[in-house]
Amino acid sequence: MGVVLAVIGGLAAFSLLNAARQHSGSNSAGGGSGTGYHVSLPRSADGGRLSLEEDLSDKPDYRNPDLDPGDSQYVGWYASESGAERYLFMGYNSTAAEDGSSAAKMLDGAVAAADTDTPPKRHHLTPAGSGESLTCLVLPRAEGGEGAVIPVCAWDDRGSAATVSDGGESAAEADQPADYDIEGFAEKVDRIRRDLRKPAE
Repeated sequence: MGVVLAVIGGLAAFSLLNAARQHSGSNSAGGGSGTGYHVSLPRSADGGRLSLEEDLSDKPDYRNPDLDPGDSQYVGWYASESGAERYLFMGYNSTAAEDGSSAAKMLDGAVAAADTDTPPKRHHLTPAGSGESLTCLVLPRAEGGEGAVIPVCAWDDRGSAATVSDGGESAAEADQPADYDIEGFAEKVDRIRRDLRKPAE
């Protein structure tokens, strides 16, 4: 399942940058309003509950050819000590990132890469105590019922955008999207976001 998640996540990010640059033309997100943020891959997330298991940022198979000079991309697996929870983070810092539209474009890329006949429902969720929303969906199992569902949550800010996908036991145990606790996942992603996203200097 890890390979599938990485491929879908990578295609989502590539789709996002292409679409963002076509839309923005000569305008950069750096000139927009709101707080600018950058993402990175710290050694731990969710208050230390998750550890960076594998950094894929510099692996050729995961590099985005559309990155401009000055852009940066981060790809990595975070896991709990037991290994029951595993999350794939994919994010990038770029002037092409747009607060309010980049998350939707990343999910568009994930859905296209999954090649599903039925576009999954998108959930706009604001975890309790957060004040900031996430856009989430659950990709269904592959045709024939093989593999697992793939839950994904995305967010965007001025200057960065990212997704977190569930590659752990919770996703593997869900037979269909409706069986997965997307609200509980959004709460975890919100905590991960707090550690992986910082105000841009």
